[in-house]
Formats: sequence, C-alpha cells, structure tokens
Amino acid sequence: MVNRIGSYSGNLKQLVVRYKKTGIRGLAKPIAALMSREIERVVGNANQVAIVPVPCSERSRRTRGWDHMELVGKELCANPKRMLIHLLERQGSGELKMLGRQQRKLESTRSYVLKARLDRNELELLDSCTTVLVIDDVMTTGSTFETCISLIAEIVDIPILGLCLAMD
Repeated sequence: MVNRIGSYSGNLKQLVVRYKKTGIRGLAKPIAALMSREIERVVGNANQVAIVPVPCSERSRRTRGWDHMELVGKELCANPKRMLIHLLERQGSGELKMLGRQQRKLESTRSYVLKARLDRNELELLDSCTTVLVIDDVMTTGSTFETCISLIAEIVDIPILGLCLAMD
C-alpha cells in the first residue's frame, strides 16, 4: 500500500522540482512536515516506525551532492517515534526516468538491493518498530515501491507501507 500527499502537479510539482533541481536543502523540512501529517493519519503517533528512504541514483547524488530523500527522512525522525534506517542500496547506473512501466519494473529490480551489511544498531532499531515506511518523492508507475517493499519483506515480519509526496 502506497499513500500519497497529492498529485504531481501545481504547487506540489513545483516544490519537488525546486527541491531536487536547485539544491535548497531547507525544503526538506516543509516536505517532511507534509509527509509527517500523512504518517500520523495512517500509522498514528504511538508506535515506533522505521523510516526507509528510497536511495537516489549515483548520478543524482553526484549532481546534487546529497540524497534528497535521506534528508527528508532525517527531518521526519525529529519525532522520537521514528527511526531512520538505511535498508536499501542503489546499484548500477540505470536511470528509471523516461522508461515505460515494464522497463521500469525490470530496471528497478536491477537497481535496488538490500543493504549488504546491516549493523547491530540498525537491526535492533528495526526490531523495535511496528511498521516500516518506505519514502520517496514521486511515484510514477509504482515499480520502485513494489521492488523496495518486496526486498524489505524478505527480512521483516511487520507491515510495510509506502509514502510518496506526489503521484504522477
């Protein structure tokens, strides 16, 4: 199940594009505030939640100098009931932009993997959580979320949800 804040249009689209393209890191905070309201609505505020950002491509990380969803994840974890846990890695140089649904699905299974080594602290944090929340900025076909949620389901036996800022 993937929840969204809104559609990829208007002000929300402008916010996403500005955040990703201009390097204004301060936009992570209002994006996290929008996502936080949805987390409270869906999961509540009483349980421990593992926040797992979908990692950006190496090309985007090099261009921008940082991972935009990791920064949003850090902001979300200002709430002590939320734990930022890096369970996923991006491999290869494949870009998912401009691909059709079937191509995206195939490429996403090649591009995302479980992190090779989870340290003891990450495993302990994960064990203390009642829900895993995979976060990303924009969902186009759902292939990335489908892949990432499937990978995480291999190692946890708790509900795994997706949350995107906008759906295209």
